Amino acid sequence: MKNIIRPLVVLVQFIAFGLLTSCSNTMFQGTLTKSDTSSFNTDRQAILAMVGDYDVGFSFRETVSLVKGYQIKDPKLMKGQEIVRLISDTGRIISLQHVLVVNAEKPIAIKHWRQDWVYEPKELFRFAGNNSWVRHQISDSQRLGKWGQLVYQVDDSPRYAGIGIWEHEHGISAWTSNSSWRPLPRRDLDNSDKYDVIVGINKHVITPQGWLHEQNNTKLRLGKNTRYIVREVGLNTYSRRTSRIPDIGEQYIEATNSYWAIVRNKWTALQKNNVSISLTAKGEPQHLYGHLLGLADEVINGSIKADVAGQEAVAFIDENILVMKTKSLN
Repeated sequence: MKNIIRPLVVLVQFIAFGLLTSCSNTMFQGTLTKSDTSSFNTDRQAILAMVGDYDVGFSFRETVSLVKGYQIKDPKLMKGQEIVRLISDTGRIISLQHVLVVNAEKPIAIKHWRQDWVYEPKELFRFAGNNSWVRHQISDSQRLGKWGQLVYQVDDSPRYAGIGIWEHEHGISAWTSNSSWRPLPRRDLDNSDKYDVIVGINKHVITPQGWLHEQNNTKLRLGKNTRYIVREVGLNTYSRRTSRIPDIGEQYIEATNSYWAIVRNKWTALQKNNVSISLTAKGEPQHLYGHLLGLADEVINGSIKADVAGQEAVAFIDENILVMKTKSLN
């Protein structure tokens, strides 16, 4: 049990920020014309350029208070090491898994967020507040030539999703999302009484040194008097290392791959078969991701087989969610 708890404690303390299973191919249709091919391939190269071993820096700074009496919080800064690995590539769907490597007395691998890139998605599951996600249809004109980025939590549950165009100009490749909602991040659990949702625009930029994830955020309080609270800028830097990060991150992915595949397939099925998903938990769902991460550690320790752990995870997910099958939103 001690081996299971330690990574979870480090996760809560170290990952002070928020967080994909491959989506069903039936969601995406159409063929590329000859004139589209060059841009499509260049987009793919930019996405795949995010794979690698990195020194990472996370910086979040509140900038402007939007309500009387709100005090700007101190900046949240953190550094670490992270590997990004390709776990699936079907052409139009690219899935990248992030794993943090914490260099404590003994290096620890911690499953971090995952990002799926989907070309011209017909629909996206978007955060709707209160630990709920709702399917939104995307029209042909809104998705033409665009990539959806679907970001998932450490337990492969949905987090947020956006859509935008990759632009390749003046030697730089960059993708900018539309505005989208996301849950309260772990870095702000001490601020959970002040706001409920981050409304953010994300930008991914490929650089000679690696890549950047820029965020333009506004924190929103829901309820009878819904209103914006404060603006925030975020900058996550991924600086490519000249030497590899300890193999423990790679070993984690290899050892738990079949287990997490079962978990991802479960979340994919839930999104495919329902128009909304809600967690029964209020606030931070630590009991859900803690249990699923703990099962992964048991797989690594050899105390449970991956398929058995996967089925236990599926049952636990079912116990902790509510679903709705009515009409999706436009």
